[in-house]
Amino acid sequence: MGKKNSISFCTSQPQKRFESSVEFCPRCQRLLKVEKSRTRRLVTLDSDERVTEVVKYCPVDGLRFVSESLRSATPGRSPYSYDLIVRIGRLRYRRHYQIVEIQDEIARDGPFIPRSSVQRLCFHFLRYFIAVHLESLSLFAEYTGVNGGYVLQIDGSQNHGRGTLILAKDMMSGTRLFACRFPSENKEDLVVFLGYIKLVFGVPLVAIRDGGTGIVNALDEVFPEVYQVYCHFHFLRALGHALFDYYHKRFKNGMNSLGVSGKLHHLYRLVCKQKGRCQKPFVSSVLNELSELLEYVLNYSGEGLCYPFELRVLRFYEKCIEIEKPVHDLVKKCAKEYVHLKSLCDVQKTLRLLHSPPRVRGRIHRDAERLRNREKWFNKSREALRWRNGPVPLSTQIQWSDKELQKARRGINDFLSTLKSEQENKDNSKSLIRGLGIIEDRFTKYQDNLLVPNIKIETIKGEKVIELERTNNGVEKDFRACRRHARRLRGDKNVEGIIQREGVGLLLLLNMDISQYVQIVYGSWECMGKRFSKVEKKSLEYADLLLKGYNPWWAQ
Repeated sequence: MGKKNSISFCTSQPQKRFESSVEFCPRCQRLLKVEKSRTRRLVTLDSDERVTEVVKYCPVDGLRFVSESLRSATPGRSPYSYDLIVRIGRLRYRRHYQIVEIQDEIARDGPFIPRSSVQRLCFHFLRYFIAVHLESLSLFAEYTGVNGGYVLQIDGSQNHGRGTLILAKDMMSGTRLFACRFPSENKEDLVVFLGYIKLVFGVPLVAIRDGGTGIVNALDEVFPEVYQVYCHFHFLRALGHALFDYYHKRFKNGMNSLGVSGKLHHLYRLVCKQKGRCQKPFVSSVLNELSELLEYVLNYSGEGLCYPFELRVLRFYEKCIEIEKPVHDLVKKCAKEYVHLKSLCDVQKTLRLLHSPPRVRGRIHRDAERLRNREKWFNKSREALRWRNGPVPLSTQIQWSDKELQKARRGINDFLSTLKSEQENKDNSKSLIRGLGIIEDRFTKYQDNLLVPNIKIETIKGEKVIELERTNNGVEKDFRACRRHARRLRGDKNVEGIIQREGVGLLLLLNMDISQYVQIVYGSWECMGKRFSKVEKKSLEYADLLLKGYNPWWAQ
Protein backbone atom coordinates (compact mmCIF):
# COMPACT_ATOMS: atom_id res chain seq x y z
CA MET A 1 0.00 0.00 0.00
CA GLY A 2 1.13 3.52 -0.79
CA LYS A 3 2.10 5.81 2.02
CA LYS A 4 -0.62 8.35 2.92
CA ASN A 5 0.36 12.01 2.77
CA SER A 6 0.04 13.83 6.09
CA ILE A 7 1.25 16.96 7.80
CA SER A 8 4.67 16.31 9.31
CA PHE A 9 7.66 18.35 10.31
CA CYS A 10 11.23 17.23 9.82
CA THR A 11 13.25 17.01 13.06
CA SER A 12 16.29 15.06 11.85
CA GLN A 13 17.79 18.10 10.11
CA PRO A 14 18.56 21.50 11.67
CA GLN A 15 15.94 24.17 11.11
CA LYS A 16 16.54 26.90 8.58
CA ARG A 17 17.41 30.23 10.14
CA PHE A 18 16.05 33.54 8.81
CA GLU A 19 17.32 36.87 10.12
CA SER A 20 17.68 40.43 8.88
CA SER A 21 20.71 41.20 6.74
CA VAL A 22 21.04 44.57 8.53
CA GLU A 23 23.75 44.50 11.22
CA PHE A 24 23.89 48.16 12.25
CA CYS A 25 21.05 50.59 12.99
CA PRO A 26 20.63 52.99 10.03
CA ARG A 27 19.94 55.89 12.43
CA CYS A 28 22.58 55.64 15.17
CA GLN A 29 24.93 53.08 13.57
CA ARG A 30 24.85 50.96 16.76
CA LEU A 31 25.26 47.19 16.49
CA LEU A 32 21.88 45.46 16.51
CA LYS A 33 21.07 42.90 19.19
CA VAL A 34 18.85 39.83 19.08
CA GLU A 35 15.47 40.50 20.66
CA LYS A 36 14.05 37.01 20.28
CA SER A 37 14.06 33.87 18.19
CA ARG A 38 10.83 32.14 17.31
CA THR A 39 9.87 29.04 15.41
CA ARG A 40 7.23 29.20 12.73
CA ARG A 41 5.86 26.95 10.00
CA LEU A 42 6.74 27.53 6.32
CA VAL A 43 4.82 25.68 3.59
CA THR A 44 6.16 26.01 0.04
CA LEU A 45 5.54 24.13 -3.19
CA ASP A 46 7.93 21.34 -2.26
CA SER A 47 8.22 21.36 1.54
CA ASP A 48 6.41 21.78 4.85
CA GLU A 49 8.92 22.58 7.59
CA ARG A 50 9.68 24.50 10.76
CA VAL A 51 12.04 27.47 10.45
CA THR A 52 13.61 29.82 12.95
CA GLU A 53 13.02 33.56 12.62
CA VAL A 54 15.42 35.88 14.42
CA VAL A 55 14.15 39.36 15.34
CA LYS A 56 16.77 42.05 15.94
CA TYR A 57 16.45 45.45 17.60
CA CYS A 58 18.44 48.61 18.24
CA PRO A 59 19.09 49.15 21.97
CA VAL A 60 19.11 52.95 21.48
CA ASP A 61 16.22 53.71 19.08
CA GLY A 62 14.18 50.57 19.74
CA LEU A 63 13.78 49.85 16.03
CA ARG A 64 12.95 46.21 15.19
CA PHE A 65 14.32 44.33 12.17
CA VAL A 66 12.93 41.08 10.79
CA SER A 67 14.00 38.80 7.94
CA GLU A 68 13.12 40.37 4.60
CA SER A 69 13.34 37.08 2.74
CA LEU A 70 10.93 35.29 5.10
CA ARG A 71 8.42 38.13 5.20
CA SER A 72 8.47 38.37 1.38
CA ALA A 73 7.84 34.62 1.10
CA THR A 74 4.50 34.47 2.96
CA PRO A 75 1.61 36.93 3.51
CA GLY A 76 1.35 38.24 7.06
CA ARG A 77 1.14 35.47 9.64
CA SER A 78 0.16 32.83 7.10
CA PRO A 79 2.54 29.84 6.79
CA TYR A 80 1.72 29.37 3.09
CA SER A 81 4.10 30.95 0.58
CA TYR A 82 3.06 33.26 -2.24
CA ASP A 83 4.30 30.79 -4.85
CA LEU A 84 2.01 28.14 -3.37
CA ILE A 85 -0.94 30.56 -3.46
CA VAL A 86 -0.21 31.31 -7.13
CA ARG A 87 0.04 27.60 -7.97
CA ILE A 88 -3.29 26.84 -6.26
CA GLY A 89 -4.97 29.85 -7.88
CA ARG A 90 -3.82 28.87 -11.36
CA LEU A 91 -5.09 25.32 -10.90
CA ARG A 92 -8.44 26.63 -9.69
CA TYR A 93 -9.12 29.48 -12.09
CA ARG A 94 -7.08 28.59 -15.16
CA ARG A 95 -7.54 24.81 -15.25
CA HIS A 96 -10.88 24.74 -13.38
CA TYR A 97 -9.77 22.12 -10.81
CA GLN A 98 -11.98 20.99 -7.95
CA ILE A 99 -10.64 21.45 -4.40
CA VAL A 100 -9.85 17.73 -4.09
CA GLU A 101 -8.02 17.76 -7.43
CA ILE A 102 -5.90 20.71 -6.32
CA GLN A 103 -5.13 18.93 -3.06
CA ASP A 104 -3.96 15.81 -4.90
CA GLU A 105 -1.96 17.80 -7.45
CA ILE A 106 -0.03 19.71 -4.77
CA ALA A 107 0.52 16.59 -2.63
CA ARG A 108 1.95 14.67 -5.60
CA ASP A 109 5.31 16.45 -5.41
CA GLY A 110 4.89 18.61 -2.33
CA PRO A 111 3.15 18.92 1.04
CA PHE A 112 -0.33 17.79 1.98
CA ILE A 113 -2.73 20.74 2.50
CA PRO A 114 -6.19 20.38 4.11
CA ARG A 115 -9.20 21.09 1.90
CA SER A 116 -10.35 24.03 3.99
CA SER A 117 -6.93 25.62 3.57
CA VAL A 118 -7.00 25.03 -0.19
CA GLN A 119 -10.41 26.72 -0.37
CA ARG A 120 -9.14 29.67 1.63
CA LEU A 121 -5.99 30.01 -0.49
CA CYS A 122 -8.08 30.07 -3.68
CA PHE A 123 -9.93 33.09 -2.32
CA HIS A 124 -6.64 34.72 -1.23
CA PHE A 125 -5.37 34.33 -4.80
CA LEU A 126 -8.38 36.34 -6.06
CA ARG A 127 -7.82 39.02 -3.41
CA TYR A 128 -4.17 39.48 -4.31
CA PHE A 129 -4.86 39.42 -8.04
CA ILE A 130 -7.50 42.17 -7.74
CA ALA A 131 -5.19 44.19 -5.46
CA VAL A 132 -2.35 44.00 -8.00
CA HIS A 133 -4.77 45.04 -10.75
CA LEU A 134 -5.85 48.09 -8.74
CA GLU A 135 -2.25 49.09 -8.11
CA SER A 136 -1.53 48.76 -11.84
CA LEU A 137 -4.36 51.00 -13.10
CA SER A 138 -1.95 53.88 -13.63
CA LEU A 139 0.19 51.61 -15.84
CA PHE A 140 -2.84 50.75 -17.98
CA ALA A 141 -3.74 54.44 -18.26
CA GLU A 142 -0.22 55.21 -19.45
CA TYR A 143 -0.33 52.30 -21.91
CA THR A 144 -3.66 53.39 -23.42
CA GLY A 145 -2.40 56.98 -23.68
CA VAL A 146 0.70 55.93 -25.61
CA ASN A 147 -1.46 53.84 -27.96
CA GLY A 148 -3.83 56.70 -28.80
CA GLY A 149 -6.56 56.19 -26.21
CA TYR A 150 -9.15 53.51 -25.55
CA VAL A 151 -12.57 52.45 -26.82
CA LEU A 152 -14.89 51.74 -23.90
CA GLN A 153 -17.09 48.65 -23.96
CA ILE A 154 -19.49 48.52 -21.04
CA ASP A 155 -22.19 46.03 -20.14
CA GLY A 156 -23.82 44.39 -17.16
CA SER A 157 -24.93 40.86 -16.30
CA GLN A 158 -27.53 39.89 -13.76
CA ASN A 159 -29.83 37.00 -12.92
CA HIS A 160 -32.99 36.93 -10.80
CA GLY A 161 -32.24 40.22 -9.05
CA ARG A 162 -29.15 38.94 -7.24
CA GLY A 163 -26.98 41.90 -8.15
CA THR A 164 -25.44 43.17 -11.38
CA LEU A 165 -21.84 42.68 -12.48
CA ILE A 166 -20.61 45.67 -14.48
CA LEU A 167 -17.54 45.35 -16.68
CA ALA A 168 -15.61 48.12 -18.46
CA LYS A 169 -13.33 46.86 -21.22
CA ASP A 170 -10.98 48.41 -23.77
CA MET A 171 -11.96 47.19 -27.24
CA MET A 172 -8.56 48.02 -28.75
CA SER A 173 -6.35 46.02 -26.38
CA GLY A 174 -8.99 43.68 -24.96
CA THR A 175 -8.00 44.65 -21.40
CA ARG A 176 -10.70 44.46 -18.72
CA LEU A 177 -10.18 47.85 -17.14
CA PHE A 178 -12.45 47.63 -14.11
CA ALA A 179 -15.32 45.54 -12.74
CA CYS A 180 -17.73 45.98 -9.87
CA ARG A 181 -20.97 44.56 -8.49
CA PHE A 182 -24.03 46.79 -8.07
CA PRO A 183 -27.52 46.16 -6.69
CA SER A 184 -28.94 46.99 -10.13
CA GLU A 185 -28.04 48.62 -13.45
CA ASN A 186 -29.28 52.11 -12.51
CA LYS A 187 -28.02 55.49 -13.58
CA GLU A 188 -26.94 56.73 -10.13
CA ASP A 189 -24.50 53.88 -9.51
CA LEU A 190 -23.22 53.84 -13.06
CA VAL A 191 -22.46 57.57 -13.00
CA VAL A 192 -20.13 56.91 -10.06
CA PHE A 193 -18.59 53.92 -11.86
CA LEU A 194 -17.99 55.83 -15.10
CA GLY A 195 -16.71 58.82 -13.15
CA TYR A 196 -13.95 56.63 -11.74
CA ILE A 197 -13.14 55.28 -15.22
CA LYS A 198 -12.87 58.87 -16.45
CA LEU A 199 -10.67 59.85 -13.50
CA VAL A 200 -8.19 57.02 -14.12
CA PHE A 201 -8.21 56.56 -17.90
CA GLY A 202 -9.61 59.83 -19.21
CA VAL A 203 -12.32 60.28 -21.82
CA PRO A 204 -12.73 57.30 -24.22
CA LEU A 205 -12.60 57.70 -27.98
CA VAL A 206 -15.94 55.90 -28.42
CA ALA A 207 -18.29 53.97 -26.12
CA ILE A 208 -19.94 50.70 -27.18
CA ARG A 209 -23.02 49.79 -25.16
CA ASP A 210 -26.37 48.00 -25.21
CA GLY A 211 -29.77 49.67 -25.02
CA GLY A 212 -30.14 49.70 -21.23
CA THR A 213 -31.49 53.05 -20.06
CA GLY A 214 -29.21 53.13 -17.02
CA ILE A 215 -26.03 52.78 -19.09
CA VAL A 216 -27.26 55.17 -21.79
CA ASN A 217 -28.19 57.92 -19.31
CA ALA A 218 -24.96 57.48 -17.33
CA LEU A 219 -22.84 57.73 -20.50
CA ASP A 220 -24.74 60.85 -21.57
CA GLU A 221 -23.99 62.49 -18.23
CA VAL A 222 -20.34 61.48 -17.76
CA PHE A 223 -19.22 61.47 -21.43
CA PRO A 224 -21.65 63.81 -23.22
CA GLU A 225 -19.23 64.50 -26.09
CA VAL A 226 -18.42 60.84 -26.87
CA TYR A 227 -20.00 58.86 -29.72
CA GLN A 228 -22.01 55.86 -28.53
CA VAL A 229 -22.20 52.71 -30.67
CA TYR A 230 -25.49 50.89 -30.11
CA CYS A 231 -24.68 47.16 -30.16
CA HIS A 232 -26.37 45.70 -33.26
CA PHE A 233 -27.36 42.51 -31.48
CA HIS A 234 -29.07 44.37 -28.65
CA PHE A 235 -30.71 46.73 -31.15
CA LEU A 236 -32.17 43.82 -33.12
CA ARG A 237 -33.25 42.02 -29.97
CA ALA A 238 -35.07 45.10 -28.69
CA LEU A 239 -36.66 45.55 -32.13
CA GLY A 240 -37.80 41.93 -32.12
CA HIS A 241 -39.38 42.28 -28.69
CA ALA A 242 -41.22 45.42 -29.82
CA LEU A 243 -42.52 43.60 -32.90
CA PHE A 244 -43.46 40.23 -31.44
CA ASP A 245 -44.09 40.44 -27.71
CA TYR A 246 -47.81 41.30 -27.76
CA TYR A 247 -48.91 38.76 -30.40
CA HIS A 248 -46.33 36.13 -29.44
CA LYS A 249 -47.44 36.08 -25.81
CA ARG A 250 -51.11 35.75 -26.80
CA PHE A 251 -50.30 33.14 -29.44
CA LYS A 252 -48.18 31.11 -27.02
CA ASN A 253 -50.85 31.21 -24.31
CA GLY A 254 -53.45 30.09 -26.83
CA MET A 255 -51.31 27.15 -27.95
CA ASN A 256 -50.61 26.16 -24.36
CA SER A 257 -54.34 26.24 -23.52
CA LEU A 258 -55.03 23.79 -26.35
CA GLY A 259 -52.36 21.41 -25.04
CA VAL A 260 -51.41 20.21 -28.52
CA SER A 261 -47.71 19.79 -27.73
CA GLY A 262 -48.30 17.69 -24.60
CA LYS A 263 -50.85 15.46 -26.33
CA LEU A 264 -48.59 14.86 -29.32
CA HIS A 265 -45.69 13.95 -27.05
CA HIS A 266 -47.90 11.45 -25.24
CA LEU A 267 -49.15 9.97 -28.52
CA TYR A 268 -45.60 9.75 -29.88
CA ARG A 269 -44.49 7.65 -26.90
CA LEU A 270 -47.59 5.47 -27.33
CA VAL A 271 -46.90 4.96 -31.06
CA CYS A 272 -43.28 4.00 -30.35
CA LYS A 273 -44.44 1.31 -27.89
CA GLN A 274 -47.05 -0.05 -30.33
CA LYS A 275 -44.50 -0.07 -33.15
CA GLY A 276 -42.20 -2.36 -31.17
CA ARG A 277 -44.96 -4.84 -30.32
CA CYS A 278 -46.84 -4.95 -33.64
CA GLN A 279 -46.53 -8.13 -35.72
CA LYS A 280 -48.69 -7.14 -38.71
CA PRO A 281 -46.65 -5.68 -41.60
CA PHE A 282 -49.32 -3.19 -42.74
CA VAL A 283 -49.98 -1.78 -39.27
CA SER A 284 -46.25 -1.66 -38.55
CA SER A 285 -45.60 0.38 -41.72
CA VAL A 286 -48.38 2.85 -40.82
CA LEU A 287 -47.01 3.27 -37.30
CA ASN A 288 -43.52 3.85 -38.71
CA GLU A 289 -44.80 6.60 -41.00
CA LEU A 290 -46.77 8.17 -38.15
CA SER A 291 -43.80 8.14 -35.79
CA GLU A 292 -41.63 9.82 -38.44
CA LEU A 293 -44.22 12.56 -38.86
CA LEU A 294 -44.42 13.13 -35.11
CA GLU A 295 -40.62 13.17 -34.84
CA TYR A 296 -40.52 15.81 -37.57
CA VAL A 297 -42.78 18.04 -35.44
CA LEU A 298 -41.55 17.31 -31.92
CA ASN A 299 -37.79 16.95 -32.46
CA TYR A 300 -37.37 20.25 -34.31
CA SER A 301 -34.39 22.02 -32.78
CA GLY A 302 -34.49 25.10 -35.00
CA GLU A 303 -31.40 27.12 -35.87
CA GLY A 304 -30.22 27.33 -32.29
CA LEU A 305 -31.28 30.97 -31.94
CA CYS A 306 -33.08 32.53 -29.02
CA TYR A 307 -36.31 34.52 -28.97
CA PRO A 308 -37.02 36.88 -30.73
CA PHE A 309 -34.59 35.73 -33.45
CA GLU A 310 -36.46 32.45 -33.68
CA LEU A 311 -40.18 31.92 -32.97
CA ARG A 312 -40.25 28.27 -31.96
CA VAL A 313 -43.94 28.21 -31.06
CA LEU A 314 -44.79 29.53 -34.51
CA ARG A 315 -42.53 26.91 -36.14
CA PHE A 316 -44.28 24.19 -34.12
CA TYR A 317 -47.68 25.46 -35.25
CA GLU A 318 -46.58 25.53 -38.90
CA LYS A 319 -45.23 22.00 -38.74
CA CYS A 320 -48.47 20.74 -37.19
CA ILE A 321 -50.41 22.28 -40.09
CA GLU A 322 -47.90 20.76 -42.52
CA ILE A 323 -48.39 17.16 -41.33
CA GLU A 324 -52.19 17.34 -41.29
CA LYS A 325 -52.55 16.11 -44.89
CA PRO A 326 -50.06 13.19 -44.51
CA VAL A 327 -51.89 12.12 -41.33
CA HIS A 328 -55.24 12.34 -43.12
CA ASP A 329 -53.82 10.22 -45.95
CA LEU A 330 -52.76 7.58 -43.44
CA VAL A 331 -56.28 7.52 -42.01
CA LYS A 332 -57.72 6.98 -45.51
CA LYS A 333 -55.12 4.28 -46.17
CA CYS A 334 -56.18 2.41 -43.03
CA ALA A 335 -59.89 2.81 -43.91
CA LYS A 336 -59.35 1.08 -47.24
CA GLU A 337 -57.84 -1.89 -45.42
CA TYR A 338 -60.60 -1.81 -42.76
CA VAL A 339 -57.99 -1.15 -40.06
CA HIS A 340 -58.72 1.13 -37.11
CA LEU A 341 -55.76 2.61 -35.23
CA LYS A 342 -56.87 4.62 -32.24
CA SER A 343 -53.50 6.39 -31.84
CA LEU A 344 -53.66 7.56 -35.47
CA CYS A 345 -57.18 8.92 -35.04
CA ASP A 346 -56.15 10.64 -31.80
CA VAL A 347 -53.29 12.39 -33.63
CA GLN A 348 -55.72 13.61 -36.26
CA LYS A 349 -58.15 14.88 -33.60
CA THR A 350 -55.33 16.67 -31.80
CA LEU A 351 -54.23 18.46 -34.97
CA ARG A 352 -57.83 19.57 -35.63
CA LEU A 353 -57.72 21.54 -32.36
CA LEU A 354 -55.66 24.17 -34.18
CA HIS A 355 -58.54 25.18 -36.47
CA SER A 356 -61.55 27.45 -36.12
CA PRO A 357 -64.54 27.96 -35.78
CA PRO A 358 -64.13 28.56 -31.98
CA ARG A 359 -63.16 32.16 -31.33
CA VAL A 360 -59.97 31.40 -29.44
CA ARG A 361 -58.70 28.98 -32.09
CA GLY A 362 -59.54 31.46 -34.83
CA ARG A 363 -57.48 34.08 -33.02
CA ILE A 364 -54.53 31.65 -32.93
CA HIS A 365 -54.64 31.41 -36.73
CA ARG A 366 -54.80 35.19 -37.13
CA ASP A 367 -51.97 35.74 -34.64
CA ALA A 368 -49.83 33.20 -36.49
CA GLU A 369 -50.36 35.12 -39.72
CA ARG A 370 -49.47 38.42 -38.02
CA LEU A 371 -46.30 36.92 -36.55
CA ARG A 372 -45.26 35.52 -39.94
CA ASN A 373 -45.71 38.90 -41.62
CA ARG A 374 -43.74 40.73 -38.95
CA GLU A 375 -41.04 38.05 -38.89
CA LYS A 376 -40.51 38.56 -42.62
CA TRP A 377 -39.75 42.25 -42.11
CA PHE A 378 -37.71 41.55 -39.01
CA ASN A 379 -35.42 39.35 -41.10
CA LYS A 380 -35.19 42.16 -43.67
CA SER A 381 -34.11 44.45 -40.83
CA ARG A 382 -31.29 42.05 -40.05
CA GLU A 383 -30.28 42.04 -43.71
CA ALA A 384 -30.30 45.85 -43.74
CA LEU A 385 -27.74 45.78 -40.92
CA ARG A 386 -25.86 43.11 -42.88
CA TRP A 387 -26.07 40.85 -39.86
CA ARG A 388 -24.69 37.36 -40.31
CA ASN A 389 -24.55 34.48 -37.85
CA GLY A 390 -21.13 33.10 -37.11
CA PRO A 391 -20.08 29.67 -35.77
CA VAL A 392 -21.82 30.60 -32.50
CA PRO A 393 -25.31 31.95 -33.29
CA LEU A 394 -25.62 35.71 -32.90
CA SER A 395 -22.15 36.04 -31.41
CA THR A 396 -20.21 37.48 -34.34
CA GLN A 397 -17.94 40.50 -33.93
CA ILE A 398 -18.93 42.87 -36.72
CA GLN A 399 -16.30 45.38 -37.91
CA TRP A 400 -16.79 47.58 -40.97
CA SER A 401 -14.24 49.36 -43.08
CA ASP A 402 -15.10 52.89 -44.25
CA LYS A 403 -16.35 51.54 -47.59
CA GLU A 404 -18.49 48.91 -45.88
CA LEU A 405 -19.83 51.59 -43.56
CA GLN A 406 -20.93 53.73 -46.51
CA LYS A 407 -22.53 50.67 -48.10
CA ALA A 408 -24.41 49.92 -44.87
CA ARG A 409 -25.62 53.53 -44.68
CA ARG A 410 -26.97 53.36 -48.23
CA GLY A 411 -28.59 50.01 -47.48
CA ILE A 412 -30.40 51.36 -44.42
CA ASN A 413 -31.58 54.44 -46.33
CA ASP A 414 -32.97 52.20 -49.10
CA PHE A 415 -34.62 50.01 -46.48
CA LEU A 416 -36.30 53.04 -44.87
CA SER A 417 -37.62 54.11 -48.28
CA THR A 418 -39.08 50.62 -48.77
CA LEU A 419 -40.72 50.77 -45.36
CA LYS A 420 -42.45 54.06 -46.19
CA SER A 421 -43.82 52.72 -49.47
CA GLU A 422 -45.06 49.53 -47.79
CA GLN A 423 -46.87 51.54 -45.11
CA GLU A 424 -48.78 53.31 -47.89
CA ASN A 425 -49.79 49.98 -49.44
CA LYS A 426 -53.49 49.52 -48.64
CA ASP A 427 -53.29 45.77 -49.21
CA ASN A 428 -51.23 45.35 -46.04
CA SER A 429 -53.06 44.66 -42.79
CA LYS A 430 -53.24 47.24 -39.99
CA SER A 431 -51.11 44.99 -37.79
CA LEU A 432 -48.34 44.83 -40.41
CA ILE A 433 -48.47 48.60 -41.01
CA ARG A 434 -48.05 49.20 -37.28
CA GLY A 435 -45.11 46.79 -37.27
CA LEU A 436 -43.48 48.59 -40.21
CA GLY A 437 -43.93 51.85 -38.33
CA ILE A 438 -42.10 50.38 -35.31
CA ILE A 439 -39.18 49.30 -37.50
CA GLU A 440 -38.98 52.70 -39.21
CA ASP A 441 -39.08 54.60 -35.91
CA ARG A 442 -36.30 52.45 -34.39
CA PHE A 443 -33.98 52.74 -37.38
CA THR A 444 -34.57 56.48 -37.70
CA LYS A 445 -33.99 57.10 -34.00
CA TYR A 446 -30.80 55.04 -33.65
CA GLN A 447 -29.29 55.28 -37.13
CA ASP A 448 -26.47 57.56 -35.97
CA ASN A 449 -25.62 55.17 -33.11
CA LEU A 450 -25.63 52.17 -35.43
CA LEU A 451 -23.39 53.83 -38.03
CA VAL A 452 -20.80 55.62 -35.90
CA PRO A 453 -17.76 56.34 -38.14
CA ASN A 454 -14.46 54.60 -37.57
CA ILE A 455 -11.83 56.61 -35.68
CA LYS A 456 -8.28 57.75 -36.50
CA ILE A 457 -5.73 57.83 -33.71
CA GLU A 458 -2.14 58.98 -33.38
CA THR A 459 0.32 56.40 -32.05
CA ILE A 460 4.09 56.13 -31.81
CA LYS A 461 4.10 54.39 -35.18
CA GLY A 462 1.94 57.08 -36.79
CA GLU A 463 -1.71 57.49 -37.73
CA LYS A 464 -3.94 54.44 -37.45
CA VAL A 465 -7.60 53.76 -38.30
CA ILE A 466 -9.55 51.75 -35.72
CA GLU A 467 -12.46 49.77 -37.15
CA LEU A 468 -15.03 49.79 -34.39
CA GLU A 469 -16.79 46.63 -33.33
CA ARG A 470 -20.50 46.97 -33.92
CA THR A 471 -21.51 44.58 -31.13
CA ASN A 472 -20.82 44.22 -27.43
CA ASN A 473 -19.92 40.59 -27.96
CA GLY A 474 -16.49 41.02 -26.39
CA VAL A 475 -18.02 41.75 -22.99
CA GLU A 476 -20.77 39.14 -23.39
CA LYS A 477 -18.11 36.49 -24.07
CA ASP A 478 -16.39 37.41 -20.80
CA PHE A 479 -19.60 36.92 -18.81
CA ARG A 480 -20.17 33.58 -20.54
CA ALA A 481 -16.59 32.52 -19.73
CA CYS A 482 -17.16 33.21 -16.01
CA ARG A 483 -20.37 31.19 -15.97
CA ARG A 484 -18.71 28.39 -17.91
CA HIS A 485 -15.97 28.24 -15.25
CA ALA A 486 -18.61 28.07 -12.49
CA ARG A 487 -20.53 25.31 -14.31
CA ARG A 488 -17.35 23.23 -14.64
CA LEU A 489 -16.77 23.51 -10.91
CA ARG A 490 -20.33 22.74 -9.85
CA GLY A 491 -21.41 20.39 -12.61
CA ASP A 492 -24.79 22.11 -12.98
CA LYS A 493 -26.33 25.45 -13.98
CA ASN A 494 -26.81 26.75 -10.44
CA VAL A 495 -23.82 29.10 -10.69
CA GLU A 496 -25.09 32.44 -9.42
CA GLY A 497 -23.64 31.93 -5.96
CA ILE A 498 -20.12 31.65 -7.39
CA ILE A 499 -20.70 34.51 -9.83
CA GLN A 500 -21.88 36.88 -7.12
CA ARG A 501 -19.08 35.87 -4.76
CA GLU A 502 -16.15 35.74 -7.18
CA GLY A 503 -17.44 37.42 -10.36
CA VAL A 504 -15.31 40.58 -10.13
CA GLY A 505 -12.13 38.56 -9.75
CA LEU A 506 -13.12 36.09 -12.48
CA LEU A 507 -13.68 38.91 -14.97
CA LEU A 508 -10.34 40.57 -14.23
CA LEU A 509 -8.54 37.20 -14.35
CA LEU A 510 -9.42 36.93 -18.04
CA ASN A 511 -6.72 39.56 -18.60
CA MET A 512 -4.12 36.85 -18.05
CA ASP A 513 -4.88 35.63 -21.58
CA ILE A 514 -3.39 38.92 -22.87
CA SER A 515 0.41 38.70 -23.12
CA GLN A 516 0.77 42.48 -22.99
CA TYR A 517 -1.16 42.60 -19.71
CA VAL A 518 1.07 39.93 -18.15
CA GLN A 519 4.17 41.78 -19.28
CA ILE A 520 3.00 45.16 -17.94
CA VAL A 521 1.81 43.92 -14.55
CA TYR A 522 3.98 40.90 -13.73
CA GLY A 523 6.69 40.62 -16.33
CA SER A 524 5.92 36.91 -16.63
CA TRP A 525 3.82 34.21 -14.96
CA GLU A 526 6.84 33.10 -12.90
CA CYS A 527 7.05 36.54 -11.24
CA MET A 528 3.45 36.48 -10.02
CA GLY A 529 4.27 35.36 -6.46
CA LYS A 530 6.99 38.00 -6.19
CA ARG A 531 4.53 40.70 -7.26
CA PHE A 532 1.96 39.45 -4.73
CA SER A 533 4.51 39.93 -1.96
CA LYS A 534 4.67 43.67 -2.72
CA VAL A 535 0.92 44.32 -2.45
CA GLU A 536 -0.03 47.04 0.01
CA LYS A 537 -2.49 46.40 2.82
CA LYS A 538 -4.81 49.18 1.62
CA SER A 539 -5.08 47.53 -1.81
CA LEU A 540 -6.16 44.26 -0.19
CA GLU A 541 -8.87 46.11 1.73
CA TYR A 542 -10.15 47.60 -1.54
CA ALA A 543 -10.08 44.16 -3.16
CA ASP A 544 -12.17 42.78 -0.29
CA LEU A 545 -14.73 45.55 -0.80
CA LEU A 546 -15.00 44.76 -4.51
CA LEU A 547 -15.53 41.06 -3.83
CA LYS A 548 -18.12 41.69 -1.12
CA GLY A 549 -20.19 43.97 -3.35
CA TYR A 550 -20.81 47.56 -4.24
CA ASN A 551 -18.84 49.97 -2.05
CA PRO A 552 -17.76 53.17 -3.83
CA TRP A 553 -14.46 53.68 -2.06
CA TRP A 554 -13.04 54.61 -5.46
CA ALA A 555 -15.55 57.46 -5.80
CA GLN A 556 -14.55 59.22 -2.61
